[in-house]
Amino acid sequence: MTEEQSHKFQNQVQLTYEQLFREKYTRIVAFFKELEKVISREKLLTVVRDWSERSSIESVGEQRVSSFEEFKEYWKTVSYGEYFSQVVSVDFPQETDTELHCNYTECLFAKTFRDLGAEDLGKIIGCDGDHSFIKTMNPNLKLKRTKTLMEGHDQCDHIFIWNRE
Repeated sequence: MTEEQSHKFQNQVQLTYEQLFREKYTRIVAFFKELEKVISREKLLTVVRDWSERSSIESVGEQRVSSFEEFKEYWKTVSYGEYFSQVVSVDFPQETDTELHCNYTECLFAKTFRDLGAEDLGKIIGCDGDHSFIKTMNPNLKLKRTKTLMEGHDQCDHIFIWNRE
């Protein structure tokens, strides 16, 4: 094998995003249901919620923002980026110097978990950690959300609020 050739593990697999999500999350939901046979659903959801919050905080890594303008640029770049542009449909209907309104009208996370009948698990894994993620980026940031696709609403209505105090 020459240096130009990559290892077979580096070859790409041909799946749609929807196929990838279904493959990945079907197994997680099945595993969760197996655990429910020996641990109460309530306790499992608590454990998953704690893990999801820690995971969201860890996923921020070293990424921090020092201003709301920097955050708005970051969030739009990520939302319209190569990955998220394939798994969500988003628009930014309103923006001020202290608020950024962001509406998700399609979400493959929500579609996948709803198709699997595991909306509560999906909300914890795919939605609830957003609050910790945002606060970790900068303590002046807050996320307000009253609707999610995961819960069957017509959109996820994110309002990012910058507290100047």
